[in-house]
Amino acid sequence: MNETNCIDADVTLRFGEILRANIYIAIRTMLILYLMIAAAFMLLIVYKSVLFFCLLVGWSVLGMLVSVLTQTQVTYARNRKIAPSTHFHLSAEAFETSTLLGSNKLAWSIFRKVRETGEAFLFFYNPKIAIVFPKRCLADEFQIHALRTLVVAQCGAKAKLR
Repeated sequence: MNETNCIDADVTLRFGEILRANIYIAIRTMLILYLMIAAAFMLLIVYKSVLFFCLLVGWSVLGMLVSVLTQTQVTYARNRKIAPSTHFHLSAEAFETSTLLGSNKLAWSIFRKVRETGEAFLFFYNPKIAIVFPKRCLADEFQIHALRTLVVAQCGAKAKLR
């Protein structure tokens, strides 16, 4: 954060960062996976087959992971071709991004929730879509704390940070 209370960072997302963000989102939003596990549990009760239960749960989890991995590969390849780097300018006024293709100036109120993981901040503007802002793009712990302060000031209770 500089003297004008803004955070500026140039970000080139890595495959692993997008994958971890997508897994984070998938685990919290994959209702189908939970329904499959519930169905498997019901079959366990009816047929008393632990093997069948384990196979069904395993296939459900594997299917979710393959789906997330495939989606991440497509997203990563597309983003690297059209906009390999993104410049972020975060201030009390707006959340701004710019790439070779153009720029966006978003009001903080557009974010439904903000979550902090061990490696990134996830800005959700849709229940299943988030803007990934890696912590590695910040210079030090002081800047990470400054970003947390800015996010809490702008998003309030929508922010769940460490």
